[in-house]
Amino acid sequence: MDDGTFRDVIGEQIEKMDLLIGKLLFWTELENSSLNKSNFDLGKSIIAIMGKYALILQENSIDFSMNVDADREYFIRAEKEGIDVVLDNLITNAIKYSNDKRIDITLTKDDNTVKLTIANGVGEIDESELDNIWRPFYVVEKSRSKELSGTGLGLPIIKTILDNHNLDFRFKLINNKLVFFVTFA
Repeated sequence: MDDGTFRDVIGEQIEKMDLLIGKLLFWTELENSSLNKSNFDLGKSIIAIMGKYALILQENSIDFSMNVDADREYFIRAEKEGIDVVLDNLITNAIKYSNDKRIDITLTKDDNTVKLTIANGVGEIDESELDNIWRPFYVVEKSRSKELSGTGLGLPIIKTILDNHNLDFRFKLINNKLVFFVTFA
């Protein structure tokens, strides 16, 4: 007799497959769509997205530093929905994978350029493994829990969105922190 556990496991697997298929379809759509750009304040978008995660940060005792001047305007011209997906993915990755319980987000503005930096601790990682970070389904830390892992499409989706915008972006390992840089010009 099944006590319902088997049914629950199947239900969870169906939800995971549904999420994966949804992300694959979204990614495919991104590669074949044109951008609907508008002007919006990137600083306000970051503040709003971080507001969604305030409770999770608190519950997980994650120290969060946001260097964004709330009185300053950080207007960029981009597709807001796509950039919000980028921000959301980078922030949720930082929350999930920060091994030092610290996330730093910095937004700066120089003339016509807005620069975003998101950093979180990752511990000891072989830098050569990071060359594959944008590949679909690639996992840097092989021991990472399947419960913690997502679909493996977040970073490829970010790359596609930023490539579609022709933006300068990269990452770097600095003092056991993975730092993502995006420049909006």
